[in-house]
Amino acid sequence: MKDYIQSMFVRRLLLLCAVASAGALVLGGRLAQLTVVRGSDLRAQAEARLVRSQWLPTTRGRILDRKGRVLAQDRPSYDVVVSYASLSATWVDEQARLLAARVAGKRWVDVDKPTREQAIALTRQRLLLHWDEGWSHLARSLGIDPTQLDVARDRILREVQARQDRIAQQREAKEVAALREKGDEPDEQTLAKIRRRASEPIAEKRTSHVVRTRIDDQTAFSVRELASEQVSLDLSEVAQAMNLPPTDLGSAGVMVPVIPGVGVLDTGDREYPLEALDVAISRRTFPLPESSSFDAQVRVEGLACHIIGRMRDRVFGDEFADDGTLLRLGDKAKRERFLAQSPQLAAQTLTPDGADRGAYREGDRVGESGVEASLEPYLRGLRGRSSTRVDGVLGDFLPSQPGQDVMLALDAMLQARVQALLDPALGLARVQPWHGVRGAPGGPTLAVGEPLYGAAIVLDVASGDVLAAVSTPTFTSTQMREAFEQLARDDLRKPLSNRAWGVDYAAGSIVKPIVYIGAVERGVCGVEERIACDGFLIPGQPNILQCLIWKRARATHSAVFGGPLSAEQAIGASCNIYFYTLGRRLGPRGIVDVYREFGVGSTFGLGAGAEFAGHLGPLPTSPGAQPAALEQGDAIQMGIGQGPISWTPLHAASSYATLAKGERVHPRLVLSPQRTGAPPTPARLTAPAQAQQMALAGLWFSINNERGTGHHLVTQEGMQEPIFNAPGVQVWGKTGTATAPALLVDPDGDGPLPKQLARDGDHSWFVILAGRDTPRYAIAVVMDYAGSGGKVSGPIANQILHALIAEGYL
Repeated sequence: MKDYIQSMFVRRLLLLCAVASAGALVLGGRLAQLTVVRGSDLRAQAEARLVRSQWLPTTRGRILDRKGRVLAQDRPSYDVVVSYASLSATWVDEQARLLAARVAGKRWVDVDKPTREQAIALTRQRLLLHWDEGWSHLARSLGIDPTQLDVARDRILREVQARQDRIAQQREAKEVAALREKGDEPDEQTLAKIRRRASEPIAEKRTSHVVRTRIDDQTAFSVRELASEQVSLDLSEVAQAMNLPPTDLGSAGVMVPVIPGVGVLDTGDREYPLEALDVAISRRTFPLPESSSFDAQVRVEGLACHIIGRMRDRVFGDEFADDGTLLRLGDKAKRERFLAQSPQLAAQTLTPDGADRGAYREGDRVGESGVEASLEPYLRGLRGRSSTRVDGVLGDFLPSQPGQDVMLALDAMLQARVQALLDPALGLARVQPWHGVRGAPGGPTLAVGEPLYGAAIVLDVASGDVLAAVSTPTFTSTQMREAFEQLARDDLRKPLSNRAWGVDYAAGSIVKPIVYIGAVERGVCGVEERIACDGFLIPGQPNILQCLIWKRARATHSAVFGGPLSAEQAIGASCNIYFYTLGRRLGPRGIVDVYREFGVGSTFGLGAGAEFAGHLGPLPTSPGAQPAALEQGDAIQMGIGQGPISWTPLHAASSYATLAKGERVHPRLVLSPQRTGAPPTPARLTAPAQAQQMALAGLWFSINNERGTGHHLVTQEGMQEPIFNAPGVQVWGKTGTATAPALLVDPDGDGPLPKQLARDGDHSWFVILAGRDTPRYAIAVVMDYAGSGGKVSGPIANQILHALIAEGYL
């Protein structure tokens, strides 16, 4: 028996040893895994917990003109941010329970529920008063009325909640759709769970939001001091409500921030050193009624504003329709896509641990339009990062990297001169008695003295560089901050529209040399072919498809020139019948191909915001409807730049530069940095050189022959004077008077009144080539609803030549 017991004891001992050994093996294996296999990773994680990293601010790149003048740059500035919890007062609710429990201390567990709720309610009341006092304190520190902060807070809360609701709907719809794809129809209980998940707070409810921008250094320092300060909040009333012993009332004073949730961001502000300039303009070479021996001083404001663009103070997320369809990528998604397409830049942007040094954060300023938006990935700086161990030892340091400078082809001083010429205060862009501006029959007529708005482009023929591009009216950065809504609602002047390449215009007669080149290339017109002008195109139909000379005086160009017209004469005298004929010969397909060859229907990718591609063919009659096919009658009208054809001043200048150079000229605005994508390959015109020479001869005839439409103007006194008078400068060009669509404006915004006719009639065009011996510059001028191209746009084009001389280009 004794041996049996001893045997059992040994077996149990061995079993225990085996179990212990197995456990030791497991522990040993785990220890080996932690120390050998994952040792380096775990050690790195442990060391990382001992390191505190801090992102360092950066600056945005500058925007420069072609001569290195600064058009836009950063300067020190600060924004005030407040946490969403404080904005929405949820901070009060969160802190009320915590502080009531802190006052009670260990006795909190002994307080009954009704007394607890009463204590929390009293704490909340006290916190709410403190929260309200904090906002008033912040307003005083900022030197503003508290209502301004209230307005900012209400706007943020409204926008965040709207986004929360929209995203919750999208989340719910996505989950429900996924269930239904599996054949499951969610019941009420399932729907309730889905809605709970869908209503999870979005990121905007967990971050801080900007309530005040662009505060100065002193104010920022003052607010930062307040943000770090705490005050004792007397909660003795709460302690008494919980019947705490008198000895515990001393703990009823708790420390809370003076201004809950406030902070200051070192954001930097964007300034535009040349935004406002005084420019001296000589009036000696103006049309006689406007000429003077005294120079005019013009205050130019908003220099190149449509090109440089504007900034916004908010980071946008993805925008979705109610059904979950993506409408617009947010800033973060755009950046991710750009980096994915630009591996070289991505390598500079990402830290070794994969963090994006240029990631968007609340309070960041983002390019909203123009170059600021289009070149946002290049202009945006990269944050630095410093690391410090908890024991005070400095760790890694990665310096901040400023954004890349962007150099434009623009000449700021030439831009300023051209903008001054388009200022109505100078007189050229204001209705004059001798302009003869008339609206359409029965429509409004512009009164003498009313301002005229439009655009002007100066293009270097050899390089395609955009030396100047002005659109009026302009705006300043201050106006954008303080009166954006007013600018955006101005349907009559449309100051936010870039008329240089972002607005479509009926082309008019300036297209005639282009149509001639295209007709010769396609074999439907001989280089030296002559076509008779009988005053109207269709025999027996004298009241339609007329020549202007027939419409005005019942005369014909054939009679004026003693027979059928050459292309030189037809371009110079702007004979409609010649180009109606070419439009008819080309037909719908041919005329569209001609315009496409010269860039109509495509944008240039300038890198300065939205561009209008131009339009060919009838527009849809209603949203979603298919446009009608081009017909022969459309092709005839398009032969003179009327009918279903529209383009921009940049298209016009580029087309004339192409005529002069003999190959397609692609306008260039950004000189550096070199953007992704190969530059366009130049395509030569296939028309024979004689056709190009004939077209240029027609443009020369128009300006330099007394019978040319661009030769002279007649003022109110009946005096005749040449349109162009720049000494030693040769000019080739063409006028255009293009039928414009009626402009309707809403007189009372959202009120009950219907839209009213505000403008009607013709746009005024003049496009020229100029140089001392050969065409060096292409200039396009268009003035909205201004009528005669020769009388209105011609004198402006002439003064642009004088501006080129003044700046050393001619």
